[in-house]
Amino acid sequence: MQSEKLGFRKRARFIELRFLSIMCLISLVKCKMEPFIAGGYSAPIIGFPHSVFMNVHCFSEESDGLWICGASIINQMIALTAAHCLDECSKNSTISVSVGDAHKDQGVKSTVHSFFIHEDFVEHLAINDIALVRFKNMIRFSDKVKRVVLMQNPPYFEKAQIAGWGITDEEYETPSDVLKYVDQFVKGRDHCKLYTGNIPAGTICATSDTDDDYSTSKSLHLDANVKRVALMKKPPYNEKGHVAGWGLIDDVKPKYGKDLKYVDQYVWKNEACKNVIHRLPHGTFCASSEDTKTYSSR
Repeated sequence: MQSEKLGFRKRARFIELRFLSIMCLISLVKCKMEPFIAGGYSAPIIGFPHSVFMNVHCFSEESDGLWICGASIINQMIALTAAHCLDECSKNSTISVSVGDAHKDQGVKSTVHSFFIHEDFVEHLAINDIALVRFKNMIRFSDKVKRVVLMQNPPYFEKAQIAGWGITDEEYETPSDVLKYVDQFVKGRDHCKLYTGNIPAGTICATSDTDDDYSTSKSLHLDANVKRVALMKKPPYNEKGHVAGWGLIDDVKPKYGKDLKYVDQYVWKNEACKNVIHRLPHGTFCASSEDTKTYSSR
């Protein structure tokens, strides 16, 4: 048992060092499953033969729950999944798997004998968010069941695809019984840091070119009061905009408000900004208020 655990641990370390990608290139099979695909297209299993559907009945110290996850086949006995999928689940948890079919209720079925979560996994920072599951029975390879290709380097600036089971409509949380995929465009690390601040080693970020098809790690209920922010390719120079947030009502005598507030701002061109602050970091822009009593403050 001890040697088996050490072997499992070595595999996890090896996989971490190989820079597992969240994406799969169109020309090759290279994927790690994401929890939800919103919209997207039906994914033929022959195009994503590494895909594993997991039905998790998690038992923890506090409670038990049911949910689904995706995984990728490493070999005939082991698959790769996300650590957050199995975090806090005890060894008594029941995990069933299905391979070889895009429909979650079809395909070749088995159960998970054991699983191992990366020892340095940090959930709130998404660091080392990987885990290995060991099948109870050896799976047989075919044109619909294959190993995922582990990549040494991320496919920066290339078109990729991400596949998973989950929801087809994020607003109404419409579930999907079949595997779905969306096109994604892999961004460079410097570009990612403009939006995320920092990205853990071994991870990459990507974006969709459409508002209808995208991937999401958690499901939010979108309605008239909850909507996605519109990301702009270029700043709205010389235009009026709004800055909203919670914070100070009075900047001199710090007094905090409980309600969301906004102020009108007028976006300057970069040359005008540099005349005032001398240096403008890449990816940022500056703006000002006309009203001296209403403004945004750091």
